[in-house]
Amino acid sequence: VSLSGAIRPVAQAGSRLKEAAKLGFTGAIVPESGRESGDQALKTQEIGSLTTLVAEIAANGRRKPAKSGGQDG
Repeated sequence: VSLSGAIRPVAQAGSRLKEAAKLGFTGAIVPESGRESGDQALKTQEIGSLTTLVAEIAANGRRKPAKSGGQDG
């Protein structure tokens, strides 16, 4: 996340998404600028800024945890 609130790309995004899927995560929020798809079993949502994410949470209520296993976090 940049100081302006923009979501910045990360190195090796595809590998990170694949590892998240192996660990049991079912979804991830990724930067718009990072177009790596990673694992097809992992549902991704692209956002460009924290403002977008906060607005979505405010409109839809609390986000459900992306990791299966019943833990909040």
